[in-house]
Amino acid sequence: MIKNEYKPILFATIETKLTDNARSVVRNRSFDDWESLKKSSIRYFYSERRTIGQWQLELNSCKQNPGESVISFPNKV
Repeated sequence: MIKNEYKPILFATIETKLTDNARSVVRNRSFDDWESLKKSSIRYFYSERRTIGQWQLELNSCKQNPGESVISFPNKV
């Protein structure tokens, strides 16, 4: 178990390690602890309905892979 005094440091470290869609979800939000981050992430990635903002975040995080043709990229979107 982690001591309470180290939890904020660990949480800040975890936030810096997020990539791709997870990073997009938390980029403009402020979380105080692991539970609030986890609930928000679960709600975003596993919710039945997505808002326009969620779709926009997902679309903005799409990148064309090296060697991927211009024609095949839109099919993945």
